[in-house]
Amino acid sequence: MYIKYIFIQIFYWALSCSTYAFANSYFTYKGFGISDVGNVLAISSLISVIIQPLMAKLIEKNKNFTVKKFIIHSLFIIAITSIVIFSINNKLLILIFYVILVTSLLNAQTYLYTFIFEYINSGYKVNFGFARGVGSVSFAMTSLFLGKVGDKIGFSFIPILAFVLSIILILLILSFNNLENKIKEYKKNDKNEKDSIIDFFKRNKHFTLVLVGIVFIMMTHSLINTFMLNITESLGKGSEEVGIGLMIAAMVELPVMYLIVYLNKKLGYVNLFKIFAISFVVKILITILSVLTNNIYLFYIAQFTQSSAYAIYLPATVYYTNDVINEDERVKGQAYMGITSIIGGILGNFLGGVIIEKSSVIIMLYFTLLIGIIGMFIILLAAQKMNLKE
Repeated sequence: MYIKYIFIQIFYWALSCSTYAFANSYFTYKGFGISDVGNVLAISSLISVIIQPLMAKLIEKNKNFTVKKFIIHSLFIIAITSIVIFSINNKLLILIFYVILVTSLLNAQTYLYTFIFEYINSGYKVNFGFARGVGSVSFAMTSLFLGKVGDKIGFSFIPILAFVLSIILILLILSFNNLENKIKEYKKNDKNEKDSIIDFFKRNKHFTLVLVGIVFIMMTHSLINTFMLNITESLGKGSEEVGIGLMIAAMVELPVMYLIVYLNKKLGYVNLFKIFAISFVVKILITILSVLTNNIYLFYIAQFTQSSAYAIYLPATVYYTNDVINEDERVKGQAYMGITSIIGGILGNFLGGVIIEKSSVIIMLYFTLLIGIIGMFIILLAAQKMNLKE
């Protein structure tokens, strides 16, 4: 089962890289504007934010609807929309179906974490950090491939690639043994009717503060990644350099994600949260310096900060949520943690496109720095209040 989950991470992050990280390259190749890219990703994220808590509530209450089924449904939608996008030329319809595709992609991402933690909490031995790190390596290899191939032949093949990857993922998810019996046991336990989002946040005040900080931090992540092509173009480069940059960022994640359990034992979540918050800001500063000095190598150096930024953020927040949220609300807790990242993406994608079109890339990066500093201070404040089961 562990090996199968590693393959799920490999193919999911190849899918995410091609349809999300290279969305800017795909839409630029198709003749869309910068704001179109930001708007598609922002709208997708907004819809996903609405859907995910509703699905979490449905999964908690409905004995016949599971995390596994929701992921399969999301991947099936990706497969169908990919074929439709490849088959049509109408720009409006492409935008609409791409919104549906990315919405489903984001939904699947959050619930893939919940999915494996159901097995971990049931006694299965899985090194989540390593599996997710291998996913980063897959993202890196896909980035390098797409950057080089796309520069030569264009990006029209991306929907077909998405179709193939989504079908493979569906088959992998279906191959997992069902945990419905164990899951239904706690679904029957409705002594606490915890339906209100406001009540959930009141019960988990510190968790809520962490979520607010993550929104700002993920805004910076979105601004840098979604508009990376615009950053490299401001340096006189293009999609190939985007591929190299994404490859570097993803490759350096694996060692840290693999060691995340060890790092937590040595440093604790408090220090891990401080490290990733500061590292995101450092990445922005180096990226700004690369644009000001017109130095592509500084841009590449900025990507190495991913080892102490996103590489720590992702597994640390997933494990943190699993630790501090009650068992009967873990699906909901992981959904809210995923939603914060998506909200950051909404704001970043929308504002980034507008700022670049109205002003310039460097102004967008200054804005990113401001947002990053706000997020960093909120996370540092939240870290001081942490009292986790370490």
